[in-house]
Order: sequence, then C-alpha cells, then structure tokens
Amino acid sequence: MGLAKTLGIISVVLLLGGIILQVIRHKQLESALTGNALSLYPYIQNQTISHGKAAEILGIRKAKLIDIYDSLGYSYLDMTMDGLDLELETFRQLKKRR
Repeated sequence: MGLAKTLGIISVVLLLGGIILQVIRHKQLESALTGNALSLYPYIQNQTISHGKAAEILGIRKAKLIDIYDSLGYSYLDMTMDGLDLELETFRQLKKRR
C-alpha cells in the first residue's frame, strides 16, 4: 500500500450488473484514465450508470469524461441533425401553445 500511495494509484473494485470491474486511477497516466473511461462506457450505454456516476467513479468532472468520449468518437448526444431539428420543432410548437 505504501508504494501505491506514493505513486498516487487508487484501485476501486465495483460490482455492476453482476460483473466485477476494476478501475485503476494513476494521476500521471492519461492513457489509464482513457482506458478506465472505456471500461465504463458499456455501462453508460446500457444505462446501468450515468455519465455523472462514471465521472464520479473515475474521480473527474462529468465535462472531462464527455471530452474523453468525444475525443474517442463517442458523442454525448447521439442524435442526428434531422432528429435534433425534429426535436427543436416539437419544442417550438409546444412553446407556442403556452
């Protein structure tokens, strides 16, 4: 434990949906953070945990996690532009009714 503490390594074992996932954080390895974020992504995708919870597990801000996923090609918003336009039009129509 002394060496781990000196290196700034934190190990967390989680039980998610019956699967044990070990998340290791090392302050000096950005690649370790990216790897840990990728390990958590399937749980975000199947809605076992949220982006916020994953960020909390990793010890980072949600915005940082979203940036990591974005740099890997995983968009926070998974809508197409057509879908977004449709949602905006629906919002505008609902707003007019008020």
